[in-house]
Amino acid sequence: MAHADEDRRPKYMRIADFLREAIGAGKYGPGDRLPGESELVAKFGVASMTVRHAMSVLKSEGLVEPRRGAGVFVRDTRHAKHPPRTVTPLHSVSVSGVVVRPDGRVLTIRRADNGTWEPPGGVLEPMEAIEDGVRREVLEETGIKVHVERLTGVYKNTSLGVVALVFRCRPEGGRVRLSDESTAVAWLTPHEAVASMSEVYAIRVTDAFRNEAPCIRTHDGRQLTLRPDA
Repeated sequence: MAHADEDRRPKYMRIADFLREAIGAGKYGPGDRLPGESELVAKFGVASMTVRHAMSVLKSEGLVEPRRGAGVFVRDTRHAKHPPRTVTPLHSVSVSGVVVRPDGRVLTIRRADNGTWEPPGGVLEPMEAIEDGVRREVLEETGIKVHVERLTGVYKNTSLGVVALVFRCRPEGGRVRLSDESTAVAWLTPHEAVASMSEVYAIRVTDAFRNEAPCIRTHDGRQLTLRPDA
């Protein structure tokens, strides 16, 4: 059943609802593979990150399980000790690392799904420690191992219901490489990084260079809701 306020719901929640209802209706049974990320991106006209948020919701509810290299599959809960939860969480959490080399250059990626430049990051897994998530996301997207130094900002995307935790990091090894999520990985000067990014990501780099308490900001996915201090 469609939600009465569906048009106002974050897109990742609409995708989660669509898949949850399909599972409930028997379209996808225990052990069946759900539609792939690229298929859902095309169907709903969203970025890959939005689809990942939706899958994270279903995983946190115990409905699905990802299998590395194979996709996401419906869990067989018929004999489970604890039944899956059906309440959709109101927010999703992502983590990101502003990785700064000793020479001051910043690690950035150009996303494969939308062509934008951003600090590396992604969805925090339900059972994952926050700093572990930062290290994992940076390594997966860039090939660089990092030490997480400090929290520099908390950012809420009000259109998606996503809260992003951003940390300043320093590189500890590895070698730059591309991933399925990037078409370029580069060490840019802070000025180059800020100039290449949209406002909502550029401010994360700027905040990471402030020697102050972590910044707390909100945005709608494109622009900051409140302008940063000069």
